[in-house]
Amino acid sequence: MTKNVLILGLSAFMLCFNNIGMKAQEHPQKYSLQQCLDFAVNNSYTLHKASLEISEANYQKQEAQAGILPQINVRGGADDNLLLAKMMLPGEIIGQPGVQIPVEIGTKYVLDVSVSVEQVIFSPTLFTGIKIAKNNLELQRLRTTMTKEEIIFNVSYAFYDILNSMQELGNINYMLVKQDSLYLLMKQRVEESITREVDLNRLKVNLTNLRVRGENIRNTVSQQKRYLQILIGMPITEPIELDDSVGANGNSPLLPPSQNRTELEILNKQKDILNLEIKQIKSGYLPTLSAIASGDYQFQSENLHLTQEPWYSSFFVGVRLTVPVFDGFGKRSQIKQKQIQLQRLNTDILETN
Repeated sequence: MTKNVLILGLSAFMLCFNNIGMKAQEHPQKYSLQQCLDFAVNNSYTLHKASLEISEANYQKQEAQAGILPQINVRGGADDNLLLAKMMLPGEIIGQPGVQIPVEIGTKYVLDVSVSVEQVIFSPTLFTGIKIAKNNLELQRLRTTMTKEEIIFNVSYAFYDILNSMQELGNINYMLVKQDSLYLLMKQRVEESITREVDLNRLKVNLTNLRVRGENIRNTVSQQKRYLQILIGMPITEPIELDDSVGANGNSPLLPPSQNRTELEILNKQKDILNLEIKQIKSGYLPTLSAIASGDYQFQSENLHLTQEPWYSSFFVGVRLTVPVFDGFGKRSQIKQKQIQLQRLNTDILETN
């Protein structure tokens, strides 16, 4: 008895669960325009890639800034000189004038550990490169803003297109109801010989055309919904319905002025970067100055008695000056290329304005 009760209870539960699932499928969630926009912003692959590009640009900026920090290197080496180099010395030093005496130089084993620190003091190319990296980060942020604006515009456009199509479909359905009623009335009058049959046939053709038009619009709405789902990053296998409480006035949203402003800001930022790149190339003609300090700890011996024989240390500090003299006109060609890019960019700015 108890077993039967449990089976009946489980069956009733499964039946209720299936009914709930069927109702959920029959009544998919309705999405308002704002919900579609939020869904798109949170699930857009394009925005996700734009976010990664911002992260990449941020690390590029950090990489450029790393050049102004001290560069510290540790080097170690161990050599076993299987055959020592020889140097010829004059015999006069040992009382054998006129004779060249070969003398081995160095020891069989050499161990060396050194630490060097280098700090840039003056490098116009490096400092300009940091400015370029900062501007590039700002450029990527502007591009992300523009991508978001484009997504909002495209989703809004598709949303209102669907509402307009649905409104047109509703009008056709309303006309079909009216025409069906009129057809039945006219058919009865034809049977009573009050109305001509040719008028009935004409009405029948109109009904057929309305049904075909309604079917075409239903297919269009289905395609528009799939396109909207692709735009917002929703799987096309999921059912979607739109909340038409916002209404459809037959007008699609216009291109927002902010999008034009953002595009102009992007072009101006690209212009700033190009000018900085030209400045960076020109700064390659200037000298660079850096300070350096290095310490060395060395062991030399014929035997590897590391703890029994002495280690020798050395240390020095200094500055390094590098003066570019001639590069085969490479920088001049680079500057000309950037100037041509700048001319193209100025043309784009004029077109955008």
